[in-house]
Parts: sequence; C-alpha cells; structure tokens
Amino acid sequence: MTLNGLERLKHFRMLDIGKELDKGKIWILRASINAKLVHKLPDPDNGWELRKHGIKGDLIPALEKLGICIGTHISQCCSIRDREFGDPDSVRFETAAEYNAYLEDVRADIRSLKTRVFPTLDELAGEAMKEEIVKAGSDKDSTGGVTETIICGLGAGVGEPWFDGLDALIAHAVLSIGAVKGIEFGAGFALSEGRGSLWNDQLRISEDGQVFAMTNSSGGITGGISNGMPVVFRCAVKPTPSTGLSQKTIDFIKKENIEHTVSGRHDPAVIRRICPVLDSVSAIVIADQLAGRYGTDVFISGIK
Repeated sequence: MTLNGLERLKHFRMLDIGKELDKGKIWILRASINAKLVHKLPDPDNGWELRKHGIKGDLIPALEKLGICIGTHISQCCSIRDREFGDPDSVRFETAAEYNAYLEDVRADIRSLKTRVFPTLDELAGEAMKEEIVKAGSDKDSTGGVTETIICGLGAGVGEPWFDGLDALIAHAVLSIGAVKGIEFGAGFALSEGRGSLWNDQLRISEDGQVFAMTNSSGGITGGISNGMPVVFRCAVKPTPSTGLSQKTIDFIKKENIEHTVSGRHDPAVIRRICPVLDSVSAIVIADQLAGRYGTDVFISGIK
C-alpha cells in the first residue's frame, strides 16, 4: 500500500509501514497537522524517542535511519537574526569536499537544536530574542518572526513536476498551520532580482561520481522534484492577534462598533512553539513522497 497526495494526509488512516524496526512495530496514526503526529506501538523503551521539545514519535527517527534529518530554527524575531544552517560563509561549493563539510555542519546544527529549549543556532541571538518577547508580553502585546527549516539527506528524484510538486506539497502542509502566512524556498523572493546566470545552480561531479550543485538558490527543489541538495524553506509567522490590549471590533448582533479586551492567557510569540510543528509536517510530506515512490517498505529496507 502506498500513499498518494495530501488528501491521504488529511485523513491518514492507520497505515502499517513495516513489520519491525529496532524491536518496535511502527505505525503512522491519524495526522492532524500538529506536533503529536506519530506514535509508537507497542514498545516505548526501544530507544526511538524524539526528545526535541518533548515530542515522542517514530516518523522523524525513521527518516533519520534513511539518512534524512529535519531541523527548524527561528531565523528572525523582533529584528534579531539567528545565523543560517551550516557555515554561513559556505554559500558556494567549488569541490565535493567543501559541500560535504557543509552537510556535516548542517547535521551538527540539527542535532544541537534537539538539545535546546529555545530553537536558535546562536544562543546569544536566542537570549536577545527571549528578552524582546518578554518585553512584548509585558506590554500585553505579541510578536512574530521568520523560521528556517532544512531537510538534509533527501536524494534526487522525489516529487512530481505538476500539481504534486514537492515544494507545492510542503507549502500546502505548512500553510495549513495556524499563524504561518508565507513561505519561500531557497533564495525565495530574492530570486526576482538579478539575472538567471546569477541564481542558476550549476552542477559539478567529483572524481568518485558525487553530483552536487555549486549553490542552492532553488532550495533543493527544481521543477517540483528534489535535486539532491538540502531542501530549505522559510516561513513568515504572524504575531498572535489576540493580545491583552483593548482592540476595536464590532458587536455583530447589535450591529455596532465596540472596543473589546480578550481575557485569559496570551502567548506573546507562537514562533517558538511552531518549530517542532514544522518539523512534523515536513516529515509527513517527505514520508508520504518516499512511500509513494518506493513503497512503504522503504522505512524498513531503505532506498534501493
């Protein structure tokens, strides 16, 4: 049985994706596009526990068994910027050695995010963001920001060139998350500036046959299909609209203008909470595409 498209993701009937994986039987349960997307039956102590932000599940670790790892950090919040994944100076790769070193840096960054409560790569930037978030909360207000997600280790050839392009499916899932109001892949809107010769990801091949692009302006997806480079996308996350401040609204029953203050708990920044959700929905889309191409045994026997 294979999955086909996001319609399956919306309902995601229980699907047996394999007989056995590290002593634990793996199941994908109903996915409601949140951080608790996948659970394990029946052995909770076989080492398959995703500790990032307290999420327990098997889908992301199963992808990691295939060499695919996913990470999301807060790229910008309150005008404070975190560094990018990998070496910020490694934006162009002249040799396979340079590219592979970059991949190792990216994987190290993803591992580091799993140990941090506040998801930034630069801890000093994270502390500065937290201070600004606290200030917004003290003012009974809220703030938004930008996240950056990277999917490392996905091989070339995953996706479709038409309506079910890999970037289209990721965007479909990501834009279904509350507070996400925009998404860009690779260089994103900056691609509208300059000429094609500037942004074209030119290919090279090493002596041992490794193919890589000298740049990753397209964010790992070309024509709706993964090209073997890391998939990179950023999301615009809006501030929480319900704040503790008085706001103008209407009484639709009396048909009159009023001012209203929302009572209860107010989150000054949902961007911190949205990072593991982005990891989860990305994992669902990638797993769906892998199952559709290779069959669900791919999670047991690997990509051949």
